[in-house]
This record gives sequence, C-alpha cells and structure tokens, in this order.
Amino acid sequence: MKKEVKENHMNQANGDFEKDLNATLKDLFGSRYLSRYKESEVAKREQIDMQLNVLFTHDKGFILSGDVGVGKTMALIYIYTRIIKYLSKEARETQDAYLYQFNKYSSKIQFFFAPELFSKLHTGSKISISQYILIDDLGREYSEPFALERFECLIENVYRNKNVSLVITTNLNLSQFKNRNGWLRIVDRLREICSWVDIEGKSRRHK
Repeated sequence: MKKEVKENHMNQANGDFEKDLNATLKDLFGSRYLSRYKESEVAKREQIDMQLNVLFTHDKGFILSGDVGVGKTMALIYIYTRIIKYLSKEARETQDAYLYQFNKYSSKIQFFFAPELFSKLHTGSKISISQYILIDDLGREYSEPFALERFECLIENVYRNKNVSLVITTNLNLSQFKNRNGWLRIVDRLREICSWVDIEGKSRRHK
C-alpha cells in the first residue's frame, strides 16, 4: 500500500514538474520557438551532450557560434532541459516526490537574452549569479561603456566562482568574437572558462 501511495505521489509530481518546465520554457523562449522545438532535430546534439558532460563534471561552459537561424536558440532549449533533468536526477531515481519539484531546480538557472541583459545593466539593475547562466545572442546588444563595464564585472564574478557555469550563443565567429573593441578582458576570461562550438548550416527558418 505504501509503495502504491509513493508511486501515485511521484506520478503526480512528475506531471506537475513537466507542466512547470513547459510553462517556463514558453515564458523564457516564447511559444513560437517551443512549438517548433524537436529534441531529435537539435543541431550538434551529440557534441552538445559531450560539452554538457564536461559542464556537469568540471564546471566548464561553452559558447555556441553560428549564423542566424541555424538552431542556436533551439539548442538552448535542449540545454536548459538537460540541466534541469541533471539537477533533479537524484529525486527521480529515489522516487522522492517532495524533492521532485521544479522550483527547487529552476532557481539554479538564469536565462538572459543579451540585448535585454545589457538594457538592465545600462539602468544599473543588479544582476546576481546562479549555478548556471545561459545567455542568448551575445553580439546583438548595445554595449555602451557603462553597461559594458558592468558586464565585465558580471563575467569577472563568474570567473572567480568555479561553481558557476556559462552557456552562450552568438552570431559572431571566433575571429569577430576575439577582436571586439573594448572586450579584451571579457573575451580573455570567457575563452578560458568556455569551449567554442561552431554550428554550421543555413537558416532553418526558410526551407
């Protein structure tokens, strides 16, 4: 009887967890991206899985680079989901319905769209850091001196804390990324704590 009750509680927790995960993905990435998302079609999924294993075991992040429309944001949806599943692994394996609650793990991940992040930095908003930080479309932001200085402080805080991992997407290629004016210290630190992954191909939006 106790086993049956435990299974019922876990089934309910699993249903609630998936609903909360989908609602959060919709809120962060938007309904259009989510409606088109298919895990089996994630670009460079095997390489991303290898990078995630390094991230989980050695706290080293990675940067996904590619042209517009090749699937970088879709890859971030997959990465966010993988991180959540990794954080909740023990709760799922032990069938602990109390621990298997989405908000216990979502608070450990921050997602930023780069232009919005820099808008916040421009206004002086305080940006705290969590265990995992995802930044989409770095390179599209308006990086005026004050915001850029504050972003450098953010990256410096991440650099100092080896338990914080970054995943970044960008349309910039490696040469453009390395040679951005005013970004020398930022790029130097990012290249040490993040691997570089190229996603080739044409835009998937126009088939």
